[in-house]
Amino acid sequence: MPPTDSTLACVVEAKLLGRSVFSPFGQAREYALRAGREACNRLIVTDGIRYALHRRQGNNFNIEAYLNILDMRDSYEILGCSGAGEAVLGMAR
Repeated sequence: MPPTDSTLACVVEAKLLGRSVFSPFGQAREYALRAGREACNRLIVTDGIRYALHRRQGNNFNIEAYLNILDMRDSYEILGCSGAGEAVLGMAR
């Protein structure tokens, strides 16, 4: 299937190592929110070690799961989100 705005499901933003992955602001968010891309419901922000999965809620993206490959956990209470397992599944779906 050729890529089109209406079939876009996910945007990945790669940041420099050590940069925050918790705020999906910037190019990825703006790209996902363009008209015609309403099906894009996920943003993945990574610095190569840490991966944050953000889900779309209206015009916002909120963290749903977090994965740190050096310190994998089932959940992150302080972030209010799921951990490694849900992050991997959420990135794959």
